[in-house]
Amino acid sequence: MFFLTKHLISKASSFFEDISHNLSNNVVVIGWGLKPSAAKIKAIADKHDLPFWRVEDGFIAYLNHSSSKQGLLSLSVDTSGIYYDATNSSDIETYIINGLAGDELNLSNDEYVSPRASVDKMARVKALQAKLIQHHITKYNLSSQAPAQLAIEQDAVLVVDQTFGDLSVAHSYASADSFRQMLQCALDENPNKTIYVKTHPDVILGKKQGFLPPKESKHARIQFLTQACNPMLLVAQCEKIYTVCSQLGFDALVQGKQVITFGTPFYAGWGLTDDRGFIPERRRGYKKSIYDLIYAAYIKYVRYVHPDTHQRCDVEDVIDYIALQKSAAKQYNTLYCCDFSWWKQAFLPDFLKKYAPRVKFIKSTQVAKIQWQANDALVVWGAKPAPSVSLNQQPNVLRIEDGFIRSVGLGADLRRPSSLVVDSRGIYFDPRQPSDLEFILNNLNLNTEQQHRAALLLAQLIQTKVSKYNVSDGEQELSALSNVSQRKILVVGQVEDDASIQTGCIDIKTNLHLLQNARLANPDACIIYKPHPDVLSGNRQGHIPPQQVKQYADLQLTRAGIIECIELVDELHTLTSLAGFEALIRGKKVVCYGLPFYAGWGLTEDKYPIERRQKKLALTTLVYGALIEYPLYVNEHTFGYTSPEFIISTMQGKKGSFVAPLQIITTLSRIIRKIRFLAEITFRLLRR
Repeated sequence: MFFLTKHLISKASSFFEDISHNLSNNVVVIGWGLKPSAAKIKAIADKHDLPFWRVEDGFIAYLNHSSSKQGLLSLSVDTSGIYYDATNSSDIETYIINGLAGDELNLSNDEYVSPRASVDKMARVKALQAKLIQHHITKYNLSSQAPAQLAIEQDAVLVVDQTFGDLSVAHSYASADSFRQMLQCALDENPNKTIYVKTHPDVILGKKQGFLPPKESKHARIQFLTQACNPMLLVAQCEKIYTVCSQLGFDALVQGKQVITFGTPFYAGWGLTDDRGFIPERRRGYKKSIYDLIYAAYIKYVRYVHPDTHQRCDVEDVIDYIALQKSAAKQYNTLYCCDFSWWKQAFLPDFLKKYAPRVKFIKSTQVAKIQWQANDALVVWGAKPAPSVSLNQQPNVLRIEDGFIRSVGLGADLRRPSSLVVDSRGIYFDPRQPSDLEFILNNLNLNTEQQHRAALLLAQLIQTKVSKYNVSDGEQELSALSNVSQRKILVVGQVEDDASIQTGCIDIKTNLHLLQNARLANPDACIIYKPHPDVLSGNRQGHIPPQQVKQYADLQLTRAGIIECIELVDELHTLTSLAGFEALIRGKKVVCYGLPFYAGWGLTEDKYPIERRQKKLALTTLVYGALIEYPLYVNEHTFGYTSPEFIISTMQGKKGSFVAPLQIITTLSRIIRKIRFLAEITFRLLRR
């Protein structure tokens, strides 16, 4: 077992859920770095002859700064020292010396088995390096709307300050004099350059003091960088990085920059840095590659826990999670959300936060009074007409709609969505104009990794039977299909006043007309009609009386889940229903009488062409574009962005009901959810 201090239990216990059975006595005492509390607990361990390990924040530690209290992403685990203490040996040194080519070491007896264990190590490390650079990954990963880059010279010279009292400085054979020497060397060695001094984030937040305060460095060529920025983007603009022992020096090495050290950080002494400080004898004589250091630091030395699952994971999984939280490619100043119901106001900010720092809810009557800025946007639901404004003030318009893996239960019953789409061109169900999804599909060419991910997502959807609403409470209905030998066609009803019908249908616009045409084209087939769940619940328009259904259908299924129905038929006929997409996923023939987003790509039999869609798509490309690239997914517990794979895993095995046994139960359930959403809105307002 592991003995942890109270501080460690709250911060790091998730990293030690795998109790090691490889230790002789199964007892390990753990302390945090070189803090005084660690010294006390180490004395207890020594007294009882127990092994003592040190832990510390990993090199990809937080989504924002540690003060944001968003949870630790990774933990360095060291059985012999700690990475920033150069006065003693450490596990990270052992891993670096062992390198990529050495035997596989497991110094902390970690029982976690990576799903990437069989991947070639060099190929994995090179891909990891590319991910780190692509997504600007560092220790504190600013997902807020801080400026991405600073206005500095290209190929700049950067001096990295640290916080006064930082334990890593003293244990790196360095002192305050080391910082003064570093700054002077930067000036002397670069006589025609501005010397930029990067202030530590804790100093910017006012929590600590730095070694190089601006008031003591008045040289004309010195410029202090005290505003928040992404440090990896800052490093990308630089040619040289001077540091005592900051992790930013390692981040710079990952980017292939020239790094000059004045202390003894873990990455110094291996032939990759220009070292002006003391290098211990045990590191001398080695020539290691940057791949050896990346493998040691990010894969071997550090443990990771995924914020969604709270389970152990790989460094690549944490990077993917951070990348999801980053700002959208298109940024706005303020989003004005027009005429949204108050229950939608409870969850919309969680989906929109990557698009703008400010989200405001307004009525359409207020639109004309707003002084629109060039980078503001008006947000409307679905295909609703945007309120008119004066000719000289035409704001950007974003349209929002439910995503394709939405919830366990119906939207009409106020179930919180797990996914939404945000579209800057149109909206996916309106073929009268282009949409972001159509643009994505017209231009998407999957690489090998994306193909693999799409194939796995397809398999996950088929295995879990997850759909948009995941409602079913009548599996016994399906037994009627078991003895049917003729061709089985599922005709899917929709909500007739739904915007996808109004915008995406040419001449057939009702469920009855659809059913009639399906029968006319297939007189000998067994036709099964399935009404839409919102129509069954009494919330929306589109009901066909049972007597009329019997004229054209052999069977009506009202309570069985859509996926279970699809699995038992040969074909699916639809106007524009998402069920057609779900049938394609399961290899079924799909006939479209309208113009849904998945029609026109060579995968469906279409009654009408769509001229803009000339490209023939593989199913994996359609799935990647529609379920990975286009929607946003939000974890309702963490309120962070997440992946479709995680959302599907949370829905697996869960089913909502079409209709409660008593209507009063349905009504009471909606009232309870309304109260919860109202509480969330109130809480958000109080936090502002």
